Amino acid sequence: MTPKNKIIMWLGVLAVIAIAAGLNFYKNNQAGNPNQDILGEQKTYEIGSQPSDQNSVPQEGEPATVGDIQAPPVLSESADKKIYRNPEYEFEFTYPASFGEVRVETYECSEGFLAVGTFQNSSNLDFGYATTGYKNCPDLGLVLFKTAWFENVGNKLKLHLTDQDPVVEITVEQTITIPSGSFVPYTAYIIKNTVEADGNGDPAFAEASAGRPAAILSTPNPGIGALVFRTHGLSYEEGVKLLEDVIK
Repeated sequence: MTPKNKIIMWLGVLAVIAIAAGLNFYKNNQAGNPNQDILGEQKTYEIGSQPSDQNSVPQEGEPATVGDIQAPPVLSESADKKIYRNPEYEFEFTYPASFGEVRVETYECSEGFLAVGTFQNSSNLDFGYATTGYKNCPDLGLVLFKTAWFENVGNKLKLHLTDQDPVVEITVEQTITIPSGSFVPYTAYIIKNTVEADGNGDPAFAEASAGRPAAILSTPNPGIGALVFRTHGLSYEEGVKLLEDVIK
């Protein structure tokens, strides 16, 4: 083999080695960078997180912001107001601190139960609800508390009670839209409590409750029907003011 041919042969060997080394480097680079596509362009992924800023943490009672959605403000207690929270059925409300502690009693039905909340130091307000699957609850004269669901038709509410009771239709006096609370916004419908005017035969109850304002609210939890607040022994204006303070 002539010297010229030897030089050509060695050049060919070196070229093959260089190509093989280049392919091996490319494969190793791909294995170490799974986010790189076959064209060698780096893929990027936006997580959307931002550096934490302690100044961005909402103060108590101020709304937090998640993306473009403003979360409801957190209810807080003070010297003038207390909070009742029901985490099981996802609702809470404030009430005058002078009312004292809340006591909730449940009345068992053949299926489900009816719950009634009262206040230690005040008989001017109570609230209640029933589980949506309740049947044959005891007749306690608590018709509004047995609202499994309701329809808002014009200026009327159609209250759907137990399967043994007819649909009750009642006029809406005013509405309160609440963009606050811990769970979801809702609307409260203020009515005059003419449904329970007879007080189930109790004259004292009839005198304290007939035509007094009550509030009916939808609830975010499917396990219970409407949440109802009733006022007693107050004028209509006083009752509405109390309901507004509690609901808002």
